[in-house]
Amino acid sequence: MVIKDELYGEVEVSNPVLLELIGSDSLKRLKEISQYGVPDQYYFKKNFNRFDHSIGVMLLLKSLGASLEEQVAGLLHDVSVTSFSHIADWVLSEGHLGQEDYHDSIHETFVSKTDIPGILKKYKFSTERILDDKNFLLLENNLPYICADRVDYALREIFYTYDPEIVKECLSALTVNKNILVFCELSAAGLFANKFLDLQITHWGSEEAVKRYFFFSNALKRGIKLNILSPGDFWKSEKEILQIIETNKDQQIKEILKSLSNDDMPTVGEKVYKKFRYVDPFVSTGQGLKRVSSLDKKFAKRLEYERSSNLKGILV
Repeated sequence: MVIKDELYGEVEVSNPVLLELIGSDSLKRLKEISQYGVPDQYYFKKNFNRFDHSIGVMLLLKSLGASLEEQVAGLLHDVSVTSFSHIADWVLSEGHLGQEDYHDSIHETFVSKTDIPGILKKYKFSTERILDDKNFLLLENNLPYICADRVDYALREIFYTYDPEIVKECLSALTVNKNILVFCELSAAGLFANKFLDLQITHWGSEEAVKRYFFFSNALKRGIKLNILSPGDFWKSEKEILQIIETNKDQQIKEILKSLSNDDMPTVGEKVYKKFRYVDPFVSTGQGLKRVSSLDKKFAKRLEYERSSNLKGILV
């Protein structure tokens, strides 16, 4: 199979386990899940889907020389994401407090009920090992490290929002050092770290995004309260859930959806918080690995300012 990806170009994938996973119902489900959470008709940016991101993570890991096992883990890292992605954190957990890890908390339980364990067993992979992020530091690593997951979703958005040339520059400077993803050039590392912070400020943690997350999740929570929806519905497709809430007769839900569609959201005077996403990647230098913040004081100052600003929350 030749996969054509906007970030990585044409890549041939021939390993049977990867091909079977890509064709599985569990992976294909991600084609209907909005990366940004709020679907296009109620958001201010056009989404890409979780399937493209998952394929991208696998392709990035492949290009970095990661093991087949880690490529499999990368392909499956988002397989438990619910409809509307991190909106589920705001509906079923505590997303409004800046915690967005709901799908991670149910990852193993979800996968156990899918076709994935059977496929992995067929090719002699351990499901338990594949689902444990601690085994794969190129795929997932704690902030402020970069990892294939963070790099792909950020570069994918940079490609659409800013300039594809930035993507090329950043990808060309990525390398692996002692099983950690790093940059070999400070210019590329600083560019990526600053653009990542730009996305946090102008999109992920922006007032516009927070307000839309707040109101769209309130419409869904209202649906659950009225028994129009149930938590289990978040495993259905986004189209099915939208059909339910958009055709209901509850006036409050109708008003919320109308305000989102018309870009005319009300002010309710509630303080909410968005997760602070940032990176401070390592750069390979003649003196060993150094973080961007230790080499670029301007970035270090900017990072601390934005971190402090994020702690203040946003009034919706």
